[in-house]
Amino acid sequence: MRVKSVFMVLMTLALLPAVASAQDRKVFGEIGIGPTPLFGTASDNVGTGFNFDAGALIKTSDVFGIKIDTMVSRHDVKDDVTARLGVGDGNVWIWHLSGSAVVSSPMSARSSVYGIGGGGVYYRHINLTNPGVGFATVCDPWLFICYDTPVAVDNIIGSRSSTDFGMNVGAGVNFKVSETAALFIEIRYHYIWGPKPNVAVNPLTGASTSSSDVNTQMMPIIFGVRF
Repeated sequence: MRVKSVFMVLMTLALLPAVASAQDRKVFGEIGIGPTPLFGTASDNVGTGFNFDAGALIKTSDVFGIKIDTMVSRHDVKDDVTARLGVGDGNVWIWHLSGSAVVSSPMSARSSVYGIGGGGVYYRHINLTNPGVGFATVCDPWLFICYDTPVAVDNIIGSRSSTDFGMNVGAGVNFKVSETAALFIEIRYHYIWGPKPNVAVNPLTGASTSSSDVNTQMMPIIFGVRF
């Protein structure tokens, strides 16, 4: 009995630093995925996309923190737009790196809510493609020969990209599942400023074009885990 009691005391003492370190952690990694709806002019041309988010939450206290994250979101150009342009397909990639302030109810609780806001750098890239035929080399190991065969490919007929500044603001809910892990749902509104177009008239519609026409608004919804 005495040996068992001593063993239990030693185990408790050994576990105390691990428990304390888990409670005193200041930095949490996070990853998440979800849909990315677009708004404004962008939504007239591009459909809802899918995002992948990764980053870190640095807690300066139980209710304040700083979040540094990056997100990539892929979208398809709408069918009516590709038909109007006379191309087969199109896709848009949006990437950002941002830093944001976080204000929350105590994150040590089982569940907490938080607000988030900040700014960052955004990169947008669009490809317009047409279906085509290319050639790939195929080798037959039984006949010891290699030959070229036609395969379906997408030919990029137009490409454009832009790197700009933007801002974001949103809110989330955090659910602790252990001392070192939590699930979260987060929604953020992003506004990305765009470059001023080089043309005064849109050649597709004949309407005048202003700098606001190339700004982008999106609201990704992220379902993720912090660890």
